[in-house]
Amino acid sequence: AGADVHARDKDDLTPLHMAAYADKHKHAQLLLEAGADVEAKSTGGRTPMSLARKSRADQTAGIMSLWVLKGCKPGKPC
Repeated sequence: AGADVHARDKDDLTPLHMAAYADKHKHAQLLLEAGADVEAKSTGGRTPMSLARKSRADQTAGIMSLWVLKGCKPGKPC
């Protein structure tokens, strides 16, 4: 509780980037519910969705796709 879902590491990655890349779909869902930004870009211009696709994190990419299709706004709780 109280963690910053918009925190960044040295590569400008957010917790959602890391959850997406590691295919931690339950973590990604919780981060999205807390307002994590689906469109946040890292230093290299990578978004959580692009990292999910790169790592073949199908479940996590699916969750994020549904989130966007639902009409949720980046960085806002939905």
